[in-house]
Amino acid sequence: ALLQGLVFAGGLLLLIVPALIFLVWYGFAPQALLLDGKKGLDALSASRELSRGRFWTALEYQLLGPLLFGIAFLAAYAAAYLIVVALTGIPADALFVDNPPLWTSALETVGNIFLLPLLSIYGVLAYREMKAEKVVEKGSANNEQAANHTN
Repeated sequence: ALLQGLVFAGGLLLLIVPALIFLVWYGFAPQALLLDGKKGLDALSASRELSRGRFWTALEYQLLGPLLFGIAFLAAYAAAYLIVVALTGIPADALFVDNPPLWTSALETVGNIFLLPLLSIYGVLAYREMKAEKVVEKGSANNEQAANHTN
């Protein structure tokens, strides 16, 4: 059982770690496509270049922000659900049946109407921030090269 657990854990790591790496490398490709007009492999390459040397920063932008939005969405959804349950007297376990009430789907849809644009805006702002940081890094590297060249 121990060997089986180790094999399973190793296999799970072999799935999660490459997925995170590819998320960091290529997570900004949609923004490169939409904002910079890069297509296909050029968008993937631009995303990869943007994250080069800044793995942890890119991972934070790609993972932490959407995770926080998701947690906020779940908290708001749960609060709205509890309010509706309290006002209507519907049993609290109504959401966990095979055919939940229609209002639960409506509530989720309304939440998505607000959440998805916020996630898109966050993605654009994160992309612009990564690009701005990359420009600053290139500028400071060029200044260092110029200083070394004059000495």
